[in-house]
Amino acid sequence: MEPKDVHVAKARRTTATVLKQWSLPEAPAEDARLVVSELVSNAIIHGSGDVRLRLRHDDHELRIRVTDDSTAPARRRARRSPRARAAVVRP
Repeated sequence: MEPKDVHVAKARRTTATVLKQWSLPEAPAEDARLVVSELVSNAIIHGSGDVRLRLRHDDHELRIRVTDDSTAPARRRARRSPRARAAVVRP
């Protein structure tokens, strides 16, 4: 596996462990693992430096935050990639 795949797999495993500790139901937990995979992949491909994952949960909301060391603001691409997708996950 490429190094980026190892990082994505580790982020996914960490997310699975934390969400299990929080007793999050399986369906939204699987959605969250998928979102984490996509966000971490994007940070590795398009960001720079270390990639950090932060998960927060309360009774009504799960927040997933992935950051990297880049100080440059995110830029919208003029042409959309054929792989680009957006998702809204609702319980």
